Amino acid sequence: MWEHEIRVEAKLEREGGKVYPVCIAGARAGPPEDIGGPPGYMALVDRIRFGDIDRLLHGDEGDTDDDDPLRTFEPERFSRREVNAALKLEFSELIRG
Repeated sequence: MWEHEIRVEAKLEREGGKVYPVCIAGARAGPPEDIGGPPGYMALVDRIRFGDIDRLLHGDEGDTDDDDPLRTFEPERFSRREVNAALKLEFSELIRG
């Protein structure tokens, strides 16, 4: 089970031309899809930390897929700009209404 903390700091009157909701801060990347829950995510983070991502992705077979998105996953990365773009897209119907 994933747990996310969201804190609402203010409820403001709606102003024309402004986009709501908006993220003002955050930390770390969300877990990739179908990672296997918290145990799978922790295994991924450990393998990235210790430089052993190939074994997690391909076992002991040695086959590698350089295009695998998990290869470039950065657990500590957070992009407020990307979050706000996703919020704008998700809430665009409500914003217009």
